[in-house]
Amino acid sequence: MVKLVVEIQASHVGIGKSTFAKEFRKPVVDDCIQLVESDVSFFYGDANEYGDGNEQFKQLLRCYLVLENYAATLDNVDSQLKSYWTIVASRSPIISCIQFASQNVNWEPMLNYYKRRLKHLGVDAVLVLDYGTDIQSEEESIELGFKRMWLRYRKFETKTFHTYEKYKNFFERAEQVKKDVVEAIKNDNFFYYKEMSFNGFTDKDLENAKEYIAMIKSKIW
Repeated sequence: MVKLVVEIQASHVGIGKSTFAKEFRKPVVDDCIQLVESDVSFFYGDANEYGDGNEQFKQLLRCYLVLENYAATLDNVDSQLKSYWTIVASRSPIISCIQFASQNVNWEPMLNYYKRRLKHLGVDAVLVLDYGTDIQSEEESIELGFKRMWLRYRKFETKTFHTYEKYKNFFERAEQVKKDVVEAIKNDNFFYYKEMSFNGFTDKDLENAKEYIAMIKSKIW
């Protein structure tokens, strides 16, 4: 019996990760990036007060806020459950916080911190199901994400990604900058990583994901 966190990863906002995560009928940790990005109060004041306006420091702080917000939410969900569980998260916070930083940040200590934080919460393993690479490789999938984002119409998202070109280009970069941390995750026995095909987060995606989750659980049980 294990405590397994399954992270549904795709950098693309609006693509439907949160809705898809709920389809597993498991406890859910919702989008950690969305909360920090949309609410400036997470900086407890003007972000420029931190690091005397140092942009790199602010980006680093934001990354740690994402990780800690995620861990706190996970801890809250855990407190309502029995000893062993599978929790589904609608993002991988360690990958996403690096993707959304406006400049390069030192991700290696962040990855170590993230792993220690989850182990402190009793997590036995993390499975990352990454749909982002496949989404970005298909124009139709990118268009679907952009369309869904506008249908959902969160102002902070539509203001940031107000054109399709900006949406596509941002997530092209995001899928590139994740590569080093993904390689580190692949080589760490606390994590399991699987690059998934994307079919619009349909029943086919759900079936494929459940099969892979079952396989991983059988390996670590």
